[in-house]
Amino acid sequence: MPHYYVNGQMKEERLFQEQWMGLKISYPLTYDKIKEMENVFSIFNEDEFLGIIQQIRIEKDNIHIGRIIINPKKSKEWVLEKRQ
Repeated sequence: MPHYYVNGQMKEERLFQEQWMGLKISYPLTYDKIKEMENVFSIFNEDEFLGIIQQIRIEKDNIHIGRIIINPKKSKEWVLEKRQ
């Protein structure tokens, strides 16, 4: 099973997803599951797709963002940049 490294510690992909997305979205995360999510918005830097966010609720003038999913290509670039 694939793994991720978080702060230098290896995490099993399924447990990583459960930790950061909760149990409402079953493992593995797929495009079809993302399409079924409500209140999802894309994040762009000019024409470059960075990822998506999900609005969970609105309280007065505040929006609670519950999930942020980053384009894997971008997250790898950011990790490499941070290491240099």
